[in-house]
Amino acid sequence: MWCYQRSVPLTRKTIPRKNDLTAKFYQYILLKNKVGAFALNYLIKDRGINMTSIKDFRIGYAPNSWDILSKFLKSKGYTEEELVLSGVAVKRNSGDGVIDKFRGRVIFPLISLDNKVVGFACYGHRPLTIG
Repeated sequence: MWCYQRSVPLTRKTIPRKNDLTAKFYQYILLKNKVGAFALNYLIKDRGINMTSIKDFRIGYAPNSWDILSKFLKSKGYTEEELVLSGVAVKRNSGDGVIDKFRGRVIFPLISLDNKVVGFACYGHRPLTIG
């Protein structure tokens, strides 16, 4: 598939690979990083979601950071253009670069019938914060 105003194709394999890596990154933050501890506690204690469901549904947490995911994905070889076209980042209003679309949110990967991550949804109308 060719994307609008793009000289390099975003294939049906490229976006799901990037999305899978994004889902793993967010879940790692939720389960293994101290930044995600508050969100994990919120899901388990306040929302009654058990650890099995968190792992099965690949729930994650996007830290309240402007560009942590973008930096991670760029370190894995993805371009800013790919991040914007696939929907995980947006161009900055001023200056160069991109910012992460999701910040301070619990993240739910949208999984297709063939078990590929095709997108993301987030919980909350405002960032999830401590306190």
